[in-house]
Amino acid sequence: MALNIVKVAAGISSLNRLEEIVAEYSYIDPEFGAIMPMSSRNRPQRPEVLDGGSVYWIIKNKIVARAAIITIRDEERLDGRKGCQICIAPKVIPTVPFIKRGFQGWRYLKPEDAPADLITGDGDSGKGSAELAAELQELGLL
Repeated sequence: MALNIVKVAAGISSLNRLEEIVAEYSYIDPEFGAIMPMSSRNRPQRPEVLDGGSVYWIIKNKIVARAAIITIRDEERLDGRKGCQICIAPKVIPTVPFIKRGFQGWRYLKPEDAPADLITGDGDSGKGSAELAAELQELGLL
């Protein structure tokens, strides 16, 4: 069963800015294809995060998006300490906003506690946005 990670998008004020940052720092890895690495002091110890898990981001005290975890690599940080890179797919998937207080670092997030993906697209299901979903949630309609 997949296990997710939740993390604060520090210094990022909107979903659009998060998408810009992910696009800016993404590159083509010879082994895994398109990835975006995120450095962390602590390496996830549970292997389930590599079994279909995602990183969920908190912006302004709400989980608003996710991206699939591709791999985790060990790294040596600039200060000489060990750390890791959590490598994600560079596609940011908006989620139904879910209130979550911020914290330092990251935490595990069980699949049953993760918010659903926000419906977006041009089909009959309509087009959604994170802002609209947040407003609907505040009104108790979502």
